[in-house]
Amino acid sequence: QYESAREDRRAKVDASYKYIFEVLSATLGLDLPTVEEMILDVPSLDAFDSFFAKGGKKSLKIFYQEGDARGVECGRKIPGVEKGGKIMQFYLDKTPDKIVGLCLFFVRCKNDNSINEKTIHEDIFFGVLDATDGLLTGAKNIIEKVFLPALLTTSNWGGLSQSKQGTKDKQNFVEAMNRYVSFLEGAAASVEGMVELKKIDYIDFSELQSFEKITAAADNYDMVHQLEEVLMVWYSQIEHVLIASKQIRKEAKDSGPLTELEHWKYMSSRLNFIIEQIKGQNCKTVINVLKVAHSKILKSWQELDARITEAANESKDNVKYLSTLEKVCRPLYSTDVVSMTHGIPNLIKSVQMIHRVSKYYNTSERMTSLLIKVTNQMVITCKAYITDAGLSGVWEQETSTVLEKIKDCICLLKEYQKCFREAKKEIVETLGEKAFEVSEMYIFGKSEAFCRRLEKITEMIAVEQNFNALSLCAIEGIDLMAVKFKNVYHIFQKKPYDTLDPQITEFDVDFVKFMSEVERLEAQIQNFMRTCFGKIFSSQNALQLLQRFQNLNLPCLQEETARTVGRILQHYIADLKATKKLYQTQKDDPPLARNMPPIAGRILWVRQLFRRIHEPISYFQKNSNILASPEGKAVVQSYNKLAYVLVEFEVVYHNAWMKEMSQLQYPLQSTIFVRHPTTEKFLVNFDPQILEIVRETKCMIKLGLEVPEQAVKLAIIENKLKSNKMQLEGIVQCYEDLRQETPNIFLNLLTPKIKKTEDVLRQGLTMLTWSSVTLETFFQDADQVLYVFKQLLRKVNVISEVQIGSILQEIASTSLIILPVDSPIEVENMLTQNEDYTKECAELLNIKSMHVEDAVQELIALFERHYELTYSKTSENQESPGRKEKRIAFESKENEKEGPQSDYSKSNDKEEEFKKHCKDLVAYFSRRLLLSLQKATRLSLDRIKRRIKSSVQKSKSEEVTPFLKAEVHLAIPKLEIVPSLDDIQQAINRMIQLTLDVSRGVAQWGQRHLQKPILKEPGTQQVSSAGFGAQEKKNKKGEIVRKLRNFYAGVAENEAITKLIVLLSSCVSPIKEGASEVLQEFDKYKMLWTEEKDTKFQ
Repeated sequence: QYESAREDRRAKVDASYKYIFEVLSATLGLDLPTVEEMILDVPSLDAFDSFFAKGGKKSLKIFYQEGDARGVECGRKIPGVEKGGKIMQFYLDKTPDKIVGLCLFFVRCKNDNSINEKTIHEDIFFGVLDATDGLLTGAKNIIEKVFLPALLTTSNWGGLSQSKQGTKDKQNFVEAMNRYVSFLEGAAASVEGMVELKKIDYIDFSELQSFEKITAAADNYDMVHQLEEVLMVWYSQIEHVLIASKQIRKEAKDSGPLTELEHWKYMSSRLNFIIEQIKGQNCKTVINVLKVAHSKILKSWQELDARITEAANESKDNVKYLSTLEKVCRPLYSTDVVSMTHGIPNLIKSVQMIHRVSKYYNTSERMTSLLIKVTNQMVITCKAYITDAGLSGVWEQETSTVLEKIKDCICLLKEYQKCFREAKKEIVETLGEKAFEVSEMYIFGKSEAFCRRLEKITEMIAVEQNFNALSLCAIEGIDLMAVKFKNVYHIFQKKPYDTLDPQITEFDVDFVKFMSEVERLEAQIQNFMRTCFGKIFSSQNALQLLQRFQNLNLPCLQEETARTVGRILQHYIADLKATKKLYQTQKDDPPLARNMPPIAGRILWVRQLFRRIHEPISYFQKNSNILASPEGKAVVQSYNKLAYVLVEFEVVYHNAWMKEMSQLQYPLQSTIFVRHPTTEKFLVNFDPQILEIVRETKCMIKLGLEVPEQAVKLAIIENKLKSNKMQLEGIVQCYEDLRQETPNIFLNLLTPKIKKTEDVLRQGLTMLTWSSVTLETFFQDADQVLYVFKQLLRKVNVISEVQIGSILQEIASTSLIILPVDSPIEVENMLTQNEDYTKECAELLNIKSMHVEDAVQELIALFERHYELTYSKTSENQESPGRKEKRIAFESKENEKEGPQSDYSKSNDKEEEFKKHCKDLVAYFSRRLLLSLQKATRLSLDRIKRRIKSSVQKSKSEEVTPFLKAEVHLAIPKLEIVPSLDDIQQAINRMIQLTLDVSRGVAQWGQRHLQKPILKEPGTQQVSSAGFGAQEKKNKKGEIVRKLRNFYAGVAENEAITKLIVLLSSCVSPIKEGASEVLQEFDKYKMLWTEEKDTKFQ
């Protein structure tokens, strides 16, 4: 049955149980199977089920301690254990007796859900309460070593961290925990210190309860003797306790007032426990038998009984009255010194009440001891308050924070002494009350020593603050003093002892050394200051330097400062004379500051002179009484005379400027533009005097002087005036840039657009002034017309440079012939290739010429749209809709004669002028086309010349590819070159002609109406080859096609080209001699073709 129940318990063990077992195993050092078997020995596992279940218990307690071995009811036989033996085993939730071992507890914060085996390690917490040395000690240890450190390291207290009251509540809670730990410690000590009267086992006290048996025992000498021995044993134990209670206690030097209460509580519980034993049945039986026997030792026992009763009453009475101190002494154990200071009166009143009412505790010794303990606790609390409970040293904190804490501590200790003396005085003045006879030296000796230590620390911090100003001072060389002081101060800070402990005398020795080093440094600073003022060059600079020394606030420099002021005064007298002389010299033409206008500059100059003499006299007046001396009075008189002259200078110039401004006509009525007298360019008509007036006005305002309203208005609109000026300058500059960018060839055609632009700008010459309200409209109109002009000029330049200039450049760089590069060529092949190539070039150049002609036509059309011609609507309607080209400049003179009378014969002069300018434009670009053709022809002929010249004049070391290929043929009886040199010259002449004939294929402009029909007629010659036929050809209908005018004459008659033609016409002549020499080299083989071969062989 028991084994079956055990197996049922084993069946419940799952992963959650296993986790608990693992924790127990790791904590107790037992292997996991052993832990599991020991848990299964427990009769029921309902505590586990309740802890794991939803809504179950939030804690599981498992006790591990020695107990009686379980029998068969556990379901197994425990090996090695006898019946009734003691072994270590587990108990769930409670023990059969008191706790004497370990309490292993598991806690879950929420029981909304059942324990999950996957999250059990996150849901439950584990702890151990060790009651091996007693439950009180175990509880005290776990709170002191686990819970309190955890509380102190917790930074997140929720809402308590958001307010001062919450912070105070948190602090009170921690203090309550500390008090509870102290209570547990005292309770454990009381239990441990209990004296239990020796138990007598050899006497059966139960047999001595009735009177007859007591009488019989009293008659038994041996029994009486035994009971007397027992009573004497108890007497010795009690006597020992009484003697110990009367002895002087050995306490810690820094014990507080609550230790006194704990001591008397301990004594009261100890004595009362003995009295309870005396009143017990065994002790009463012994006394009754001895009374009947008339034992002599009863007298001693009765005296002892009276003594211990008195001692118990005393301890009880002391506990009663000292308990009243507990509440008022609690603030002494906190770190809130400020609130502690407010509680001192109540503390003294409580002590005074104990002294007045207590029967036993009102002795001088005990009252002195109590107050000494109060002093000790105050000093301990002050130390904790200053060092943040030991977390921060005195030198590690902010200076202001430490000084404030020291001030609070000194205030607390002074208040303590004050309240004590007031209470003592009150007792003396109250008749019939016992005098308060205590030793103030013992009570306040430690607090006064602590106060003296705090005062020394304060003095050191004050010295450090004074010398800290040295490192912030800008006086050159004084930083060395700051470094020396820091070294001394840091050496003191690094001392290993507790600075706040007044019993450590090493501090006092080091303090004396520190102050002596400070005195030495102060002497060095005095010498340094004396050296700085050894030579005074300017009283102003000297006073500024002196002010820096005074800002250090060093007491050691006061005497040296007084001497320095006297020396500066002597130099100031010389400064007054120098300033007066400087004023007399420069008053007519004073030096002006940079960018300062003339009047304000003069006022600023005189104010600088005034400041030079005023600042020193003002310093003397505020910081010294030296001006009260006879010498000082003379200096004041000299100062007043010179100051009057300087102030008068300023007033005179300011009044003159005010008068000038009031008489000044309004300067914004001038026009915004004027013409340059020579170039007649537009100029911005901005009066420089305006900016000078504005500058004067601003400077006068900064100088704090009065300015006229008219000048203020000008200053207000200064930015607007500058903005308008910049816009106008931008407009003028833009216009001039456009004029500069306009090519001269287009200038006549752009004249209307230029005129329109000038018409807009001309408003600024007559109508618009700087105060006109229509300036913004003018700016818009000017920007608009300049934008249109700029866009037109951009289009014109694009056509001129891209569509015309680039094509002309291509024409000029075109090669009109093909010459061999890598190998010589035969004459016939060269001519054949170049005849075809020149025809292609002629066609290509003619097409490019037509593109240029179209671009020029596009320019004419663009100019016509912007020329503002006055065509009548009737004329426009009569214009032929099929006519796509203008006849202004492109038709030939012949066509103009043959065509019908122009519809524009009655056009005005403006139209005629436009036609003239268009014809000039066409002629200009036609001339540029001719120059491009001339350049292409010249470059091609020059290529022939260079090739022939390189072939003829080549050096031996230079390898040159031959130009033409020729052969030496045998024409018996002579040798000849084929082709001949004359034929080669004729071929070169043909090449020249082919090059020139390319320009025949480029038709002159204005023949587009003749060119198209010719191209369309079948069987007619192409325009590109029109110049290659020697005669005019007939088409199928027999119509004669006229030749088109071309650029041949212009090219062929060019002087440079003519020179090249002449040069190339005789280029072969120089090589005839060389060719003859080459043929002569073959003469040695002449016999091969002049003599009979057979005869020669024989």
